[in-house]
Amino acid sequence: MMTLSIGNNARRTTKYGFTLIEVMVSVAILAVGLALVLQGFAFSLNVLRISQDNLKATLVAKNKMAELQLQIKEDRDSFVKGLDEEFESGDMEYRWEVKVEPVEWEIEEISEAHEALNEVTACLSWEEGKRKGDVPIVTYMSSYEESD
Repeated sequence: MMTLSIGNNARRTTKYGFTLIEVMVSVAILAVGLALVLQGFAFSLNVLRISQDNLKATLVAKNKMAELQLQIKEDRDSFVKGLDEEFESGDMEYRWEVKVEPVEWEIEEISEAHEALNEVTACLSWEEGKRKGDVPIVTYMSSYEESD
C-alpha cells in the first residue's frame, strides 16, 4: 500500500486582479452609461437649436409689429385689410399673417379715438425640415387719425 502525503512545502498562492466576467460586466455598464450621456448631449443640442429658432422668430415678429405700427400712420386702409406675406430673414423663411378686427364696444357713447381701436391678431410661422414653429401675437392698435 502506498501513501501519498503532501508536505508543508506546498505553498498557497493568492492571485490579485479581476476575472474576465468582472471586466466584461464593468465594460458593459460603462458602455450603457456613455450611450446615455451622449444621447442626453444630442437632445440638449436639439433643444438649444429650437430655442435659438424661437428667439430669432420672436425678434423678427417684434420688428414686424413695429413695421405694422408705422403702416397704420402711412396707410390706414391697407392696415385694416390685414396682410399675409412670406419673406426670408437670414437663413429662415417666414410667413407673416395679420388679421385686424374692430373692437366691439358694449357702451353707446364712446369717443372717436376708441371707435378706431382694433384687435390685431398676428402670427409669424416657419418650417424647417419636419419642425414647424410659430409666434402668435394678439394686441390692440388704434387707427385713429389725430387732427393737428
